[in-house]
Amino acid sequence: MNHKPVSEGLYCLNCGTFLTQRHITHLHPYGGQGPAGPGHLTDPGRQQSSPSLLIYNMYQWAAKGDQIDNTTGFCARLFNEAGKAEFVHDFGGPDCETVVRGLANKVSALVNPPLIDDYGKQVIEISSCHDLRLQPGSMGLGRLTVSRFGTGWVISGHEPEADPCPVTL
Repeated sequence: MNHKPVSEGLYCLNCGTFLTQRHITHLHPYGGQGPAGPGHLTDPGRQQSSPSLLIYNMYQWAAKGDQIDNTTGFCARLFNEAGKAEFVHDFGGPDCETVVRGLANKVSALVNPPLIDDYGKQVIEISSCHDLRLQPGSMGLGRLTVSRFGTGWVISGHEPEADPCPVTL
């Protein structure tokens, strides 16, 4: 496996996914589970076991934009149909794959996964401007609604936010 240790787990250089230790053998596509992860191949959110990882991976992959080998997989892993439709509409693209490819050089990866409290929650709203620490010059990806999906999480809604984000003191 081609992994880079980071402070809270591993970053997979093969698939661009951040993993905590408990996910490595259970959910990781190069671990013991197999490439589909838990559930059915068409289920969204297969590998995103927490909202923190979902948002972190979204920014990691969006930063790569046109360098992602499988933008269809990116869209399927992160969104349900409603969330994908809102994301595409708000970014003015014809489809999710085109929007993602267009994010290259506009979005920067997050330095660390955000700390998102999901205890006992089914739906969480996350503002790119107010809840995340974006790198200077990075475009935010808007206000994201994330929802539980089985044992994982998916982006189930999207609203645009100001770009650049307003400066708060």
